[in-house]
Amino acid sequence: MSKGIVGLVDIETSHPGSWIPIIRELGYEVTVFDSGRRYSSAQIESFAQEHGVLKVYTNLEEMAAEVDLGIIATANWDLHLQQCRPFIAQGRPVLIDKPLVGSYDHLEQLLKWHEEGAIIGGGSSLRYSSQISALKAELEEKEAEVLSVYAVCSGMGYYYAVHLVSMLQALLGSGIARVREMGTCPWRVELFWNAGQSAVVEVVCPDKGYVPFEAAVVTNKGMHRVVIDDIPRLYRDFLSTVIPALLDKALPVPLEELVEVERALLGVLLSHEEAGRWVKLKELTAASPVYDGTEFFENYLRSVR
Repeated sequence: MSKGIVGLVDIETSHPGSWIPIIRELGYEVTVFDSGRRYSSAQIESFAQEHGVLKVYTNLEEMAAEVDLGIIATANWDLHLQQCRPFIAQGRPVLIDKPLVGSYDHLEQLLKWHEEGAIIGGGSSLRYSSQISALKAELEEKEAEVLSVYAVCSGMGYYYAVHLVSMLQALLGSGIARVREMGTCPWRVELFWNAGQSAVVEVVCPDKGYVPFEAAVVTNKGMHRVVIDDIPRLYRDFLSTVIPALLDKALPVPLEELVEVERALLGVLLSHEEAGRWVKLKELTAASPVYDGTEFFENYLRSVR
């Protein structure tokens, strides 16, 4: 017997094809709506048949009225809010794939919906990694204090930096105070926490080769290294944690904590525009620069053709 119906919005990235088998293994039926920006109607139907999709919708409002949970998997984060609205209007919980959004205004709108009672979660799968949880537990058992972290992966700028900062947040907790950009290719970012820890993240340009998610953690009792390259395990950690929680009207990670990741990287964008200076997260306003999701999506399409 199905535990519920998940409505997945847009199949244009690799995530839906990887996630649907896991979601079905967890006991949920999956339906799909696709905007048609990458695939034709015939290709969408073929995808649905291949992955055992219960129904393909052509109207997002109809989907939102009939499912128990919405998953927003659209690559263009500028569209995330408008795709959330039908689900929120129906009182459905929403899981938003990373990055949640790309602007200060959109972050504030998510928080406003949450204050009004909407159940919104998701973000990067790295935030829910069992490997990071195990490392954190090991360090706590040894009473090891984390001093600094260097985290790296390859990928496309903001789209992948969200993963690394989420991984850091899973290990160090929230409380990022200030950030700065250190370089652009590879994209290097430095972050400083209120509690005194610091971290550097580096996103290697895709044309330089593949680098898995990896972190070197410096503590007062030695160095620890973690490599996260078992992606099916990572996705299972994510989906098995977030979907049941949202359906129970709970948040495995508070939304204010989730959005701190995007907020920190918006600070990095401001740092970029101001010669790499340190930017405090509390400096951000509606006038702060934004990450252009439409431009990213156009570049993404070119990269996968």
